[in-house]
Amino acid sequence: MRLIYLFPAAVLLFGCNTGGNHAEFEANKAIAMAAFAAHENEDLEGWAQHFSDDLKHESPVYGAGTITMEQHREQVTAYHEHFDHIKFTEGVWLAGVDEKTNELDGSVRCYGTWTSEHGGSRTEISLRSYHFFNFENGKIVHSGDFFDFGGMMAAIPPPPPPHGEGHSHEQ
Repeated sequence: MRLIYLFPAAVLLFGCNTGGNHAEFEANKAIAMAAFAAHENEDLEGWAQHFSDDLKHESPVYGAGTITMEQHREQVTAYHEHFDHIKFTEGVWLAGVDEKTNELDGSVRCYGTWTSEHGGSRTEISLRSYHFFNFENGKIVHSGDFFDFGGMMAAIPPPPPPHGEGHSHEQ
């Protein structure tokens, strides 16, 4: 009989606990989505406005580690220079939690697929990814991209040799 009384109390307790930073998460998710949209549109300044100048970014490039905002801007610029039709699809946006307390903290996590076309070879790229975004004062202060950067680059065929190179005309 006591379980009948405890069940509604438990539902109320857990129900209130999970919605703690829902409004903050929704606002931050909108910021992350706007950054992705600006990236898709190759709007570097629009993309950059969502990030803190003091950004710490976990790069997908092997060996790069944690990079600065300026280094991240250089990477995004390279994507814009070398790839066309950049698009993020199949996005699953999740509320993040504080790693010490396991409580909702307004951060954003995301899974999805990036597609594009390599400008030089016209190779179509489809890349599953995971991203995280931590915020302060409406700006992304710590983020990370996790995907197979090396595999993406290996999928792009090397450019053909310039005309006349690689062939011997001697008989």
